[in-house]
Amino acid sequence: MSTPVRYPAPGTGVSYLLEFDLAEDLAFRGCALCRAAHRTGWRYLSRLLTEDVNNFRLREVLRKSGGFCREHLLLAVEVAARESDPLGIAIITGFLLEVAATNVGRTRRGQSIRRWPPRRRPPRLGVVLPEACPACAAEAVIVEGYASLLLTSSRDDIRHALSADDRGLCLPHLAVALRAAQGDRDVSRLVEAWARPARRFRRLLDEIIRKQSFQYRHEAAGEEAEAWRLAPEWLVGAARSRTGTIETGL
Repeated sequence: MSTPVRYPAPGTGVSYLLEFDLAEDLAFRGCALCRAAHRTGWRYLSRLLTEDVNNFRLREVLRKSGGFCREHLLLAVEVAARESDPLGIAIITGFLLEVAATNVGRTRRGQSIRRWPPRRRPPRLGVVLPEACPACAAEAVIVEGYASLLLTSSRDDIRHALSADDRGLCLPHLAVALRAAQGDRDVSRLVEAWARPARRFRRLLDEIIRKQSFQYRHEAAGEEAEAWRLAPEWLVGAARSRTGTIETGL
């Protein structure tokens, strides 16, 4: 398995092909960074289970990290189930049980299990720590690349996509993008890109509350009908589907 590439710091240049991916993801409603992260995580695990399951370097990465975070290990099971191929997940889980047994064996009274669970994601822009979940690290490469492109790309479709109230960054990915900001102008753009959908959701949720009142219950449901489900997902980051994509209902 090839070593994950650390994404360059803002201002050092970005992948030309990544701009096409970002423009395509921005064409859908919702957080484009969620979409890219979920797709990347699915593809990473799919390749791991079919091509890299016996790779020595991968096993060293998993040994140092303590394995995958809870979300990505369970996602690997979903990948195996969807692709009807239990061999890869059986081999990887068997290896992770060996790693866990070693860590548990080193544990003394009053200590927590060493490096478990692994970090959900690298804590700083451009830095992938050895103890980070490797699937989270793979997702972080794309997320940080997208965050940088949102601020630096000259493409009109990228520059203007976040001006619509059905596009925008979820709160976790807003935090990532703000770390890539180079000045007050960047910060203002990103904050408004979050605030615009937030205002829309607040309006729709208020409408749901209004229609629960006795005198308005006769009114038919409108645009607000699904806001009670979509708003929490958007606030904390969109839920992952079984195919590595996300729902588009913002």
